[in-house]
Amino acid sequence: MATPNLTPLLPSMNHSAPALDPLRIPGESMELHSLENLSEHSKRNLPTSPSTPFLRSPGGGVYHPKHAPSMLRTLWVVAALLVLSLSYLIFCYIVDHKLVKVSLYNVDVSVSRMNIIKAGVTSINILIITVALLPLRSLVGDLQGEEFFRVLTLKRRGVPLSVVNQVSTPSYGFSDKLGAVLRRQSSGVFAGAFVASLIAIIASTLAPATLSVQVVQVDDELQAFRVGAIFRQSVWNVTEEGVYTAKMVPRRTGYAAVLPWVETNLKATYNWGLPEDGPDGSLYAIPTPIDVPVQKPIRYVTDLIKIQPSCKWHAPDLSNVTGTTNYSQEQFAVIPELGWRVKVTDYDLVGFEENDFSLYDISPEASLIGKITDRDGNSITDGSALWHITKCIPGGTGKCWSEIAPDPEQIGTLVLKDIPVSRYTSGGNNKTYEISYLACRPSVAVETREIRTDTSGRMTVVPAERTYAPQYNIHRQQSRVLMSQAIRGLADVASYAGPNPYSDQKMNGLGGAAQLQLLFGSEVAETAPENNQFVVSPIDQISKRYGKLVQSTLKLFLDGSLAQGYVPGRTVRNILVFTTSRPHLYVSTVVFILLSIFVIMAHFRTPVPQFTFFAVASSLSRSEVPGVFEGIKHRDGDTVPERLAVQELRDRPIALEGHPGLSPTAIRLR
Repeated sequence: MATPNLTPLLPSMNHSAPALDPLRIPGESMELHSLENLSEHSKRNLPTSPSTPFLRSPGGGVYHPKHAPSMLRTLWVVAALLVLSLSYLIFCYIVDHKLVKVSLYNVDVSVSRMNIIKAGVTSINILIITVALLPLRSLVGDLQGEEFFRVLTLKRRGVPLSVVNQVSTPSYGFSDKLGAVLRRQSSGVFAGAFVASLIAIIASTLAPATLSVQVVQVDDELQAFRVGAIFRQSVWNVTEEGVYTAKMVPRRTGYAAVLPWVETNLKATYNWGLPEDGPDGSLYAIPTPIDVPVQKPIRYVTDLIKIQPSCKWHAPDLSNVTGTTNYSQEQFAVIPELGWRVKVTDYDLVGFEENDFSLYDISPEASLIGKITDRDGNSITDGSALWHITKCIPGGTGKCWSEIAPDPEQIGTLVLKDIPVSRYTSGGNNKTYEISYLACRPSVAVETREIRTDTSGRMTVVPAERTYAPQYNIHRQQSRVLMSQAIRGLADVASYAGPNPYSDQKMNGLGGAAQLQLLFGSEVAETAPENNQFVVSPIDQISKRYGKLVQSTLKLFLDGSLAQGYVPGRTVRNILVFTTSRPHLYVSTVVFILLSIFVIMAHFRTPVPQFTFFAVASSLSRSEVPGVFEGIKHRDGDTVPERLAVQELRDRPIALEGHPGLSPTAIRLR
């Protein structure tokens, strides 16, 4: 369908079309009346009370004081905005500077309920901010309703009809408003209202997130806790008859040896959880409370054992070892770097298995018989541990399993990579072995620190920001000696330290799972390595595992079984308190200040009527616009679509005649 030519129906730019009566009915004549031409009957029906006077506009229109912004309305908007928002922000500032407890009657404030409680607080915050912004949104709506008449005053020569038509559309959305503001086709009041609506969105988003809740711990009264201890005679008893190990120590070594495997491989925590490593990589062995449930949060001050483990491989000097099977003949393997002498026999060096990893007994009894001493024959009392590792070398007179086994690929291969070794030929089986010694030192120190526990039983060592008085529940020398004794179970009964699944690979001489984990890592302790190549881990990894090994085993000796002492502490209870986000708080404060300034400034805007039926009708009473539009729409008896009609008129300026603060007299096309 061809677009109809509407040009003849458009008024000329040089003259005005005759005024058409928008209420004219065919065949009937009706004359427009201004206020002074109304009949006496109509005048009597007009409201004439002093509270609702009618004023004459310069062109004869009517203006009512209701068009002007009401001071009471402005005060109501400002009061609603300020009272609620200010009260909310003041409370947030109070929470930011002091502890404010949340009082909930008969409500569980455990961590498991925190999500529900936080959601409830956020919902209340949203409700408060929404109510505070309701009057502002009403004001913004009023300003948008005034934009139809306000935009007509932008330019003296008028604005394009398309702009006015778009403003009067109910579906005037965000993108339309943004485009009008950016193209400067809107009034300053409308632009301010648009910006205020964006700020209100920011306020409704950030302000509710300013206030939240969380569980914090508060201390109860000071009390004395009974904890584990190591006193002067707890590990080594010194008497006139000599030095011997306390009876309680060997009773618990078997159980202690299995703890590293249980806690590392089975992921099962015994009693209290291990604390995190120190900032310098040190480990902590902590005396644990005896009468306090694991799930009860507490904090207390105690002496603890600080461990800084280090291990090193040593090639022994076997020049004095002849390989004889005469066990009555004393032979010593010497570790020159340490100055230690180890009394050995042929069986001690090779054992029953071709691949062997054995822990030596460093105890008073072993020292008395000269099993392992320093150069002067004294006991090793610094808490060190000593293992020897042995590997059969093919090619000797005696044959290794890998040389005679029906399926050599099934036999595991022990790889001593970057490990110093010494060679030794057994006088018992004529096999040749590579032997090395692993010496690990805990480097024990005793410190007094504050300990905190949580509901899961995990312990935390508080950073040493202050100095505490010693509690004397840990004896430094006795704790050193305990380091050597705590892991004796690894040598006494291998099964205590977890299973060894590699008997078919001839690797069961390496000990139980705890020793496998020390040498190869937790993965090899559970699953055979690729190609049965058992590669010993780097020494730094072995040092860390040794520290964890000692740390776990000490739990069995610091639980009060050796000795008990009393230390000061407090039980801790959880309370629910309000919390604030400072960035959100500061931004919300600025946002509400801007909105309050906008409300005050909006009160002093130039008054124009709202886009109502009455205002539009009175504005078109003396205008030619209705006649022009009617003529275009029904030209030659055909109904032209509004889209085409507006397209023809979109660039025609439309202007407002009359004082903009009063009811407009006429809207005219120019």
